[in-house]
Amino acid sequence: IDTLLAQFLPKNVKHKPASYRLAVDVCTATSDRLQRHVCQYFAEVITSTIAGSRESDESEEDTKKGAGKAALPASFVSAHTLIKQVNRSVPSLLLNVIPQLEEELQAEKPEYRKLAAEVLGAMFGEKTGQGDLAAKYPGTWKEWIGRLKDKVPAVRVAMVEGLRQVWTEHSELGKDIEGASSLLREEEG
Repeated sequence: IDTLLAQFLPKNVKHKPASYRLAVDVCTATSDRLQRHVCQYFAEVITSTIAGSRESDESEEDTKKGAGKAALPASFVSAHTLIKQVNRSVPSLLLNVIPQLEEELQAEKPEYRKLAAEVLGAMFGEKTGQGDLAAKYPGTWKEWIGRLKDKVPAVRVAMVEGLRQVWTEHSELGKDIEGASSLLREEEG
């Protein structure tokens, strides 16, 4: 799985197109058998990264003082980049990964919510024909659109940026977007 998924990394897509194409073909032909393994792969990467970051977190006092901004570990960000790339090429592999992203939208730390909002925004905004993610995962869509009311401005900004592409590519979702936006305006007003 490691070798197969590594072919979806942007550097390999660009510099090793034959390997990438082979990986897409293999994953497409066997997606029903690989879904569980792909989910396990991402769960392990994400869980180990989160567990590792908990051990190295700044003290509560440093956080209150604003001594530093919490940055996400590179392996965590890379895993999310890989999820976006796999979604573009073989979205059926992510059947059990999307619910993990939905859980990240509810994470305590805003950095995790922001990254999940960005990744899902990019995935929801994929052109038609790439798999209509909002229709396949209505709970995830609802949770994602609900992040417009996140208490952290950076998460809301990530949402607005993602909404632009969703609105452009999926006009059928306009009513949901308008409804969430109007609720947000009412809360502010």
